[in-house]
Amino acid sequence: MIYKTKAAYDGAVYAAIKARAKTDGGHMFQQRHYEAIAEVIKHLRYGTDREHDKHMADRVAMALSTLFTEDNPNYDQDRFYRACGVYDD
Repeated sequence: MIYKTKAAYDGAVYAAIKARAKTDGGHMFQQRHYEAIAEVIKHLRYGTDREHDKHMADRVAMALSTLFTEDNPNYDQDRFYRACGVYDD
């Protein structure tokens, strides 16, 4: 499917992930998942010199953080951002 705007695409992806989480019951993500995802995002940020790519990695971190916050009341957004390298620039 082709989306007319980035916001429409982001909304569709977010809705799909959230719907999947509700069918599984409980928390969808645990600390080990946050750590693995943060490591991937950090590698994306530091694997390039292009500012656009770093900005996109930060946007991915922020979008996932919104999902994690809703999924788990013990999720620490600041810790996740630090692990992703969002605050490093």
